[in-house]
Amino acid sequence: MIDLYYWPTPNGHKITLFLEEYPQQLWRIHDAVTGGNGGELQRAAHMLKASVGIFSDGAAVELTNRLESLGAEGRLADAQTLADELERELERLRPALAELRMECVA
Repeated sequence: MIDLYYWPTPNGHKITLFLEEYPQQLWRIHDAVTGGNGGELQRAAHMLKASVGIFSDGAAVELTNRLESLGAEGRLADAQTLADELERELERLRPALAELRMECVA
């Protein structure tokens, strides 16, 4: 769900930046999980949570929050499943953000 409650004036540039940068942030999460690096998982999830939180208050934010917590606690057993869920959720948001970006430039 895209919720612009906290960001009432959409900005096409910010949306473009997010769409270009979130794959790298997601890669950092996957890399931290496969490398067993809880601290890096915590940092990467926090960074992505801040970015996606501009556009959504739904599942993507909840998943990044859970991943951040798992990283902080060093409990990575369930992290891969959550990272995969997060990736699917972000791909679900992508078309809506792309459409919103087009509305901003129209």
